[in-house]
Amino acid sequence: MFVLLGLFAFFVMFSVLLVIHEGGHFIAARLFRIRVEEVGFGFGPRLKTGIFRGTPWAFNLIPFGAYVKLFGEEGGESQHRDSFAGKDLMEKLVVVVAGISGNWILAAVIFSVLFAIGMPQTLLDIVGSDFGHVTISQVVPSSPAQTAGIEAEDEIVRLQQGDEIVVPKNIGQVQEFVLGHLDEEIIITLMRAKTGERFEAITTPRSEPPENEGALGIVFSGQRYITVPWYEAFWHGTFFTARMSIFATQALVQAFQEAISGDIPRDVAGPVGIAVLSIDAVQAGAITLLILTALISLSLALINAIPFPALDGSRAVQLIFEHASGIKIPQRILEVVYGTGLAVLLLLGGFIAYQDVQNFVLPRFF
Repeated sequence: MFVLLGLFAFFVMFSVLLVIHEGGHFIAARLFRIRVEEVGFGFGPRLKTGIFRGTPWAFNLIPFGAYVKLFGEEGGESQHRDSFAGKDLMEKLVVVVAGISGNWILAAVIFSVLFAIGMPQTLLDIVGSDFGHVTISQVVPSSPAQTAGIEAEDEIVRLQQGDEIVVPKNIGQVQEFVLGHLDEEIIITLMRAKTGERFEAITTPRSEPPENEGALGIVFSGQRYITVPWYEAFWHGTFFTARMSIFATQALVQAFQEAISGDIPRDVAGPVGIAVLSIDAVQAGAITLLILTALISLSLALINAIPFPALDGSRAVQLIFEHASGIKIPQRILEVVYGTGLAVLLLLGGFIAYQDVQNFVLPRFF
């Protein structure tokens, strides 16, 4: 049952993300009075067509994704006022990047909603959290932490060893500090949850603790959810999306570097892998599914911004080059370049799909 629901969620999620992307192009085109020759939902043979407020539309056989066809998009009608080719550079660029913007804005909206209803701390920790402190859920008896007077539910506010001071925002920062000062006396500033009182505990992390106890003998709490007032959620969501964009861009650059060297990252997931993740997300609940949707929407925005043939980024670079140089690239050359780029992307997608089967499907279902 969860498998069917997960596959349905994957199908709906990807369709919505693609519709949002094409919707960005559509809205920008209408804003600049560019004639939209057709708005299509799905691909393949047409099932039903019509006209809505002067815009032709079509529902196609394969109900997956969408497309927008603009008048003059191929550059042959530059004399027409309602042609894409007849617009100035900035208007063209806005239309081209509007799809990217649509996916980015959707991610920001979803993250804003999550901040209002409960954003998982572990997701914030990916880019460095600015919310709350690290909470201790358990203290091992006779451990350095218990000897120093630390109790369960205490929050770690500050760590100090000599002149080094750390204000931890996540568990990883605490662990890194402690492991860096084994067998050294450290000062831990904590806040007692019951009273709100702050106090200092002086203790020494063990370099050879008993099995499964750790250097201090403390266990951190599980998943925490950060909630902010609804009127602050939008700003936190937008700022988090910007930080996540930087993090994801760095990850994409690293993935491309590894791919160029012949080492395709095993943790790269394509449609098959995302479908499996959708099944897990349905089982985990609505918040996890929202997170997955936001992350994929952000990924689509960033990938489409890459100046690779067949992606929006390359179209923007082409427009800037033609405007700056005064050289109009022949349409037949563009068709070859973009066609080759699309073929490369399809081959890469096929390879990633094969890798998805090896990494996600076979270990899970067979």
